[in-house]
Amino acid sequence: MQIKQDLRKWPNSLRQRVYDWHHNVDTWEPITLDKLHIDSENLTHGIRYDPTTRSRFRKIMKAFHLPLGRFTFIDLGCGKGKVLLLASLCPFRRIVGVEFSAELARAAERNVSTYRPRSEQKCKDIGVVCMDAAHYQLPTGPLVIYMYNPFREQVMKSVLSEIKRALEAGSEELYVAYLIPKLNQLLKDSGFLVLVQETPVFCIFKSRGEK
Repeated sequence: MQIKQDLRKWPNSLRQRVYDWHHNVDTWEPITLDKLHIDSENLTHGIRYDPTTRSRFRKIMKAFHLPLGRFTFIDLGCGKGKVLLLASLCPFRRIVGVEFSAELARAAERNVSTYRPRSEQKCKDIGVVCMDAAHYQLPTGPLVIYMYNPFREQVMKSVLSEIKRALEAGSEELYVAYLIPKLNQLLKDSGFLVLVQETPVFCIFKSRGEK
């Protein structure tokens, strides 16, 4: 208990490095897009990679009261895959990261493969898709979509259009976790998503037809 209390006093970057060391991964360092080679028409609409902290992710997951084993977890703009690793501690059916930077996508794949100890993971079906979130087609079945302020308005509108398409195609169970929700109003005005929880740091939405 004392060790955990001491860790909370450390600077965030140091806690992130300790996490990486303990789990044999490389996720802690934020990376701006100008440091990467990205072939996408939406490059100017993307936002830097910044890892989600474990404490924030846990707070978000506590907002869900779902049988997670039925849900596919999708991180749009997964960067180096920190959230994929955190999500793997939950019993999701499957986990998918979507990243338009090939360099970050490869880093995410490496981190998924080197993560230790694997025995603590409750979901080991983890995949990384290297493509622009604006063009990503959502899979069928119950979904939890995670976004950590990954892109600006133009891409968000494309993502919302895809969510609408998926719902019209029959994907009734759909939830969205939006961290640093700068474009929150777009989701509120969508007509097919309902706000479940709103804090200064994150918001949770569900599909309108979901009870």
